[in-house]
Amino acid sequence: MSDALEEVAEMNNVLTGECRIPQELILDDIENCWPRWQRFKQSFNIYILAAGYEKLAVTRKSAILLNCIGQQAQDSYLNTLKTEDSNKAELQEVIRIFDDYIIPKQNEVINSYNFNKRSQEGGESFDFFYTSVRKLADNCNFADQKKRMFQNRIVIGIQDRRVQQKLHEIKD
Repeated sequence: MSDALEEVAEMNNVLTGECRIPQELILDDIENCWPRWQRFKQSFNIYILAAGYEKLAVTRKSAILLNCIGQQAQDSYLNTLKTEDSNKAELQEVIRIFDDYIIPKQNEVINSYNFNKRSQEGGESFDFFYTSVRKLADNCNFADQKKRMFQNRIVIGIQDRRVQQKLHEIKD
């Protein structure tokens, strides 16, 4: 089958309901939109694969994203966020523009405070504590000190004093 015929067949699959278009992105509360944006990106990537669009040109995929994203987000992009030549924007550029627009604004002092006060709670599993500290560290601007800061917080915040003592004995 030629490439053009394959593309028509793939479009027919989408039109006949074999693939579900991602739910549109609602930007009503931009300060709390980040989780919805993450979910939309994930759904869009699944849609691209399910519809067989992964081999399309990146500019075409960006047009599909803008078509799927919904009128409100599309209007924001076209009227406020777009680059000079938005009709030729590559998919990763469109995603980066939305990432920059939607990403929650971080307060480094508060993030560091939350990181530094985090200790393992009674009954909390070590795995949960570890994951929680890792996520908190990701929001801090520790740069090349991130690993050391993370290790320190684990040693300082762990509840089990025997394990804490063993961690003290480990050499760098």
